[in-house]
Amino acid sequence: MSHNNAENLKMMIERASIMLSLEWNENPRVDAMILLAHAIDIHDYTEMFIRGFDKINLSERYIDKFESYINRRKAGEPIAYIINRKPFWKNDFYINSDVLIPRPESELLVEYVINISDVVLSGGKSSICDVLELGVGSGCVLISVLNELHAMALQRQNDIKVRGVGVDISDGALEVARCNVENILFLPQNVTLLKGNWFDTENLYHKFDLIISNPPYIPFFEWYKLSKEVKDFEPQISLTDMKDGLEAYRVISANAKQFLKDKGLIIVEVSYNRATDVISIFENEGFEVKDIVIDLCNIERVVSFMRICVDN
Repeated sequence: MSHNNAENLKMMIERASIMLSLEWNENPRVDAMILLAHAIDIHDYTEMFIRGFDKINLSERYIDKFESYINRRKAGEPIAYIINRKPFWKNDFYINSDVLIPRPESELLVEYVINISDVVLSGGKSSICDVLELGVGSGCVLISVLNELHAMALQRQNDIKVRGVGVDISDGALEVARCNVENILFLPQNVTLLKGNWFDTENLYHKFDLIISNPPYIPFFEWYKLSKEVKDFEPQISLTDMKDGLEAYRVISANAKQFLKDKGLIIVEVSYNRATDVISIFENEGFEVKDIVIDLCNIERVVSFMRICVDN
């Protein structure tokens, strides 16, 4: 295949689109263009049109890489895993198959923290704002929250240090989170990543202003019904508790008080039909609902809790 050949590039996209359309793929042409762009080391496929196809040098190495990407996508592998990249909030995060692919609905966790930032950054008796994420995964939620709180603290010119702790049971996930902390977080030295099962981890000593989590909430019987690209490629441990989808909330609610500051909040993402169940679990452990956040589909997606009784 000759270099700088616009017709060849267009033909490659067309053929790949047809291949993907013969499978289950919903957006074959867009997928083909994204994968071609990454194969030729362009991270935004729209840049191909800006440059002009005739100015792109197409080597055999690029062609082989593109064909490999298309075969992986044809098999159902999500694009985010193929290109090791997924936008979330204001940044592109590195991801691989050790972590759940960030979802837009999880951005509601970040947005909610911003909306209550006046309370979170009020200081109280402490000049430190501590945030804990249980099940940190790629780190996209924790990093986004910490960056926003840090920026708002600077804007308000209040002398509050924002620091975070991320806990995950997966060594692979912690490596991904560590990579994103180093590359995206404003102050990476203010984050500690710990291996553990929810609160069951070493070196978790101090209390937190915010405890956030997007736990595995899909019931095991529903896991089998998930799409191929989710069920066959994303980590099962991040999707389901292998039970009723509520086990993580039980563990978090039963142990959170000893890790929560007096006016601290727990903020969790919930499944489309489980907010009532999650609220009941937390109320049984002595918490009350502070806020419920509704997503664009009118689904109760994020719930925050505070303690009913604060120890003197």
